[in-house]
Amino acid sequence: MSGQTRKKISPGFFLLLIFSSGYHLSEAMGLERKTFTSLICYALFLSFVCSSLGTLVEGLTPQKFGYIIGGSVVKPDDSERHKYMVHMRRFVIDDATNATQSIPWCAGTLISEWHILTAAHCLFNDQGELSNEMDVFLGVNAIPPNELVELLYSTSIKRTISSEGMLIHDEFNQMGWGEYDIAILKMNERVDLNENPGVSLINLPAECSNCTVDYEGKAAIAVGWGLTSSGGTSSPNMMQVELTVNSNEECEKQFNVTYNGEYQLCTIPSNTKGTCQGDSGGPMIADGIQIGITSHGPQQCEEGGVYTRVSAYINNGWIASKMNAQ
Repeated sequence: MSGQTRKKISPGFFLLLIFSSGYHLSEAMGLERKTFTSLICYALFLSFVCSSLGTLVEGLTPQKFGYIIGGSVVKPDDSERHKYMVHMRRFVIDDATNATQSIPWCAGTLISEWHILTAAHCLFNDQGELSNEMDVFLGVNAIPPNELVELLYSTSIKRTISSEGMLIHDEFNQMGWGEYDIAILKMNERVDLNENPGVSLINLPAECSNCTVDYEGKAAIAVGWGLTSSGGTSSPNMMQVELTVNSNEECEKQFNVTYNGEYQLCTIPSNTKGTCQGDSGGPMIADGIQIGITSHGPQQCEEGGVYTRVSAYINNGWIASKMNAQ
């Protein structure tokens, strides 16, 4: 998708005019001001979602919240919508108002009614400090702008992750090369899949003791929200892009000492598509199975990325042990 903003008047502008000029109608209908204002906000958000299917929206670009480059929009009514996707937000202090607000940060996948799989580095802030708490949202397709973030809380399934629920690999080093970049989050409340048809679990690799699964040449899909070009603007819509898994030999040549084929995967460089440091924690999927977790990559994200190899942590029992720990 292009990084340029289309020069046209947003449908939301017309909605605002219509609702504003028609405010007296709300009084005639007996609507309270708060109720009417909520209707305005909701209508603007719907307009924002519809218009943003082809338009990039600025202002949703935290440092680690990242890229789907050269991909396509996953529409809400699309049969291949990724219902296991989790949108993660962390809390920051607004310098201007000194108020606490949540900002888009990372992605993850639902692996049980209690647990989320993500990247370990997603749980740290820009200063390398572990977050005390994070909000996660399920059943999300489009992310509203920050000024309408309340709609995210009212239209999706919200859960909270405390620091005790952040289960990070013991050997992960925030200042290291990205090895062991894996974490499991335990939510404060179970998600009942029977009561929430818009949410589902992702499929993980089958256990294969004492073996390394070879994904070389495999077509895979990466999913997330965020920038659509290196240094560009972010998309509010969930997006997906098809990539090809590279050989361990080529990955080692490209990333040198920063790559460990036993625990990592990488993708073939492309001039037009990829993922980057954000989308972090989101999945790389092949044949309907999550084979990777978006971890890190070069500054130019089209040059290939590195992903945590999920099968390694299935085979060594790490994922199962953390899920059974609490």
